[in-house]
Parts: sequence; C-alpha cells; structure tokens
Amino acid sequence: MRIILLLLILITGLHVVAQTKCTAGEYILQQSTNSFPLYKPLTNIPSTIINTSSSARVMGDGKGIVTIPVVFHVLYNNAGQNITDAKINQQLELLNKSFRKNNADTTKIPAAFKALAADCEIEFKLASSDPKRRATNGIVRKYTSVKSWMDDDKMKFSATQGSDAWDAEQYLNIWVCNLALSSGYSSFPGSESGKDGVVIRTSLIGNSKILVHEVGHWLGLRHLWGDTYCGDDLVDDTPKQSTYTPGCPSGIRPSCGGGAPGDMYMNYMDFTSDACLLMFTQGQKQRMWSFFASGGLRSGITNSWGLHPPTNDEIPLPEEGEEEEPQKLLKSAVKVYPNPAVNKLVIDMGANENWLGKTISIYNTKGAIVLRSVINSKQHTIDITKLLSGLYFVAGKHENGEVIKIKFIKN
Repeated sequence: MRIILLLLILITGLHVVAQTKCTAGEYILQQSTNSFPLYKPLTNIPSTIINTSSSARVMGDGKGIVTIPVVFHVLYNNAGQNITDAKINQQLELLNKSFRKNNADTTKIPAAFKALAADCEIEFKLASSDPKRRATNGIVRKYTSVKSWMDDDKMKFSATQGSDAWDAEQYLNIWVCNLALSSGYSSFPGSESGKDGVVIRTSLIGNSKILVHEVGHWLGLRHLWGDTYCGDDLVDDTPKQSTYTPGCPSGIRPSCGGGAPGDMYMNYMDFTSDACLLMFTQGQKQRMWSFFASGGLRSGITNSWGLHPPTNDEIPLPEEGEEEEPQKLLKSAVKVYPNPAVNKLVIDMGANENWLGKTISIYNTKGAIVLRSVINSKQHTIDITKLLSGLYFVAGKHENGEVIKIKFIKN
C-alpha cells in the first residue's frame, strides 16, 4: 500500500509540474488540429539550414545581430497585476543575457556541452514606434474585469477583454496576464497573425527564465523531447531525451538508450528549474536564424519599423478599457477649466501632488499630440492660443498606473 501511495504522489507531482510549466506543445497540437497548414512550417524546415555568417545576417542591425521589437501587453485586474516598467526592463535584460550567452551562470554548463553553447546573436528591445508609427514605450497597459485566464488566446483580443496583437510580422507580442493553469505558452512561426506571440503569467515577470523558454518556441524551437517519448526536436546537436526534466539535477542523466554525456537538461528548452537553465546550442541558434532568412517566417522582423523613430511623435491615447477601473482613472479628481477655453487652459490637479514634474499631452481627435506640458503646480496653466478651434483631449499616464483623460473644447 505504501508503494502504491508513493507512486500516486510521484505521478501527481509530475502532473503538477506539467500543468504549471509551458503548454506550447499542447497549443501547437491544437493549432495543427484546427488549422493544419499553420503547423506545417514547423515540421518542414529544411535539413540544410543557413549559416549565421551568411548574407542573411545583414538583415539585422548590420553587426551580425537581429534586434527584435517587443511590445508587452499588460492585462491587470488589480493594482498588483499592473507590473512596473522596472520589472519589464529587468525581464528584458534577462532575456537578452540568455540569448547572448552573457549570464554569469553559463560557467556552470557541463564540460561535455560547453563547445555547443551558443551566443544566438538575437536581441530584444522595447518598441519605439507602434503599428501606426506613433511614439510608444513598448508597453500597453489595459485594465480587464477578467480575474484569470486560460490557455485559449482570449487575452489576445480586445473583444474578449484582452489586448489586440500588434502586427506580428513586425513585433514580438508578449501578453502578461494572470494565467490560471500554466506558466506560459507560445505560438510558433507560421501561426495566425492575431494570435502570434507569447503569453506569460504575471507573477513570473522580472527574473524568471520561463520567458526565455517561450521566446525560444516563438523562434521555432521545440521541447528537447519533441513533445513525445524520445521524440525529435529537429536539432542535431541536442541529444534525444525521453521527456522533460523536473527540478535542478546534476551529473549525467542518460535516456532513450544513450550514454554519456546524457540529457541536455540545462538547455532552455527543457522544464528544468531556472537555476539549472543555462544554454542554447549552436544548432538551435541556426534553426532560429533560419526563420529570419529571405522568405522565412520571421523575416519581416528584420525590416520592422518598430525600432525606428515615430512619425510626428504621436502617442496613442490611454486605453478606453482603463475607465473600467475607477480608482485608477483620475477624471473625477482632476478638472480642466474654462471649458470651452479660448487662450488659457487650467488643469487643476486637486490633491494629486505625485503628478508634479510629470508630462501631460493634449491630443486632437486624430490621436496626434499637439501640445505637451510638464505639470509644475497643482493648478497648472497651458497656453492654447495656437490651437485651432475644436475638440481636444488632455491625457497622461503615471508610472503608478494612474490615468488622466479629459475632453475640452477650444473656441
């Protein structure tokens, strides 16, 4: 009876690991079932992949590096889920270090695999220009009444209280939300544009390597075991292994009839704990780079405008959805007068001293910024003499999540 009980505990524990880790394998199988052509590009990559020293490299930043514009869609139901810019930047730094083999823990890579460890020469940077060529910080914040999300892509559409993807040929979309069952999942190259990107649990943003794993999927990498017993990940220099590796093991762990050097459980595409995830291989690097080649499924990224200067320095208005969280919208606490106004507009901040020194903007009805002003007092005055008559918006976002958006008329 004790043996049976121990087996049940072991099986349950492994099931929990599977549930709380990446579900990209299940996701792509569902995609192949529902729309088989989307799965086909992943399984039909030519065996002769590009050499990263080829002319394809010049499609990056001119230094042999592809830099990918990133947009984070932060979906929050409460203030705690509205993660800070600092956490996003911390996560981005970890992502870059991992793909460039710059993490200090690469010294822990076993000797047998050191020569295979790759600087992938892929970097990630927050977008500076959105799909309409307006200025952006690469972070979309949206309040939602949804308290938790399933792995069903609903967070990717505003119609289901999520956030619509930016052009997937130009950007890496990362949705940050309160996932109920998994740590995250990703689409693969060739997926439907509106669903193309990575989803990750809010609590993991900051210093988790889960995002490194998921972005690996987004760039065409499979789990080391090919999502089946002793399966094929389509990369030659990763040894076959029977299944995922839980925990943080050490030593040689052979499977699938192999001997030394054993499973590459320190590879980012395993499920090993963060402390033991250390490397991508040269073969994985080449596979990822193959998607950037001319005609490749990620080739659009190399010509993206996402990191170019924005047109007319435009910035999108705050999301309408944020009005659903009244404690964050300061419309009732902030007043503008006179309204209509002729020459001067006064912005009365009330008791909101935390806005002193912050920038607010005035937009026209087309969403273009026509004036910017730094708030220097609780009753801040802006000269609007040069504005044409019409409807305008006073708008701003504070890093603490507070939002100002008020209409006024210029006579």
